[in-house]
Amino acid sequence: MTDDERITDPDAIRRVLEQRAAELARPHDDAEESDESIPLVVVAIGGERYGIDIDRVREITPFAGVTPMPATPQFWLGLVNRRGNLAPVLDLAGYLGQRREAGAPEAGAQIVLITGPAATIGLMVDGVQEVRQVRPSDIGPSLVEASADRPHVHAGLTADFLAVLDVDALLADPAIVVEDRID
Repeated sequence: MTDDERITDPDAIRRVLEQRAAELARPHDDAEESDESIPLVVVAIGGERYGIDIDRVREITPFAGVTPMPATPQFWLGLVNRRGNLAPVLDLAGYLGQRREAGAPEAGAQIVLITGPAATIGLMVDGVQEVRQVRPSDIGPSLVEASADRPHVHAGLTADFLAVLDVDALLADPAIVVEDRID
């Protein structure tokens, strides 16, 4: 635009600016796709991968400083103190029924602190691999059946066999509750 072509009329300037604003505000295909996707933290447990909604992840930290708790189910590893807050640590592999050798966790193990409306717990995983976007339409039904003793904690499965965890179902599972009583 040259000096001779400049718009000086205030109404014309307003129309041009409104047109440009409308163009910028128009959704683009890339923006629509990313708005529809869910960011998942992908964790490894043995040879399997699980996705956890990033909005439910409070912190990821190396596996260290866990104090064992006596008289708890085997999948409870103990308590961890993070910035003055105690959180119980669940061995996710043990909870999901995967076989794991007794003893210290593998080198590189991590704790993923997840949070829900009423609780925050740590999940011990073998490692955190990535954060990736998954569209809800790409999550198919789970191949794992719910049972009376284990609720359905799998929200579904992606085409590349990423099992998506249902954090609310996990935190609501009565099996993870440790009752304060002596039998």
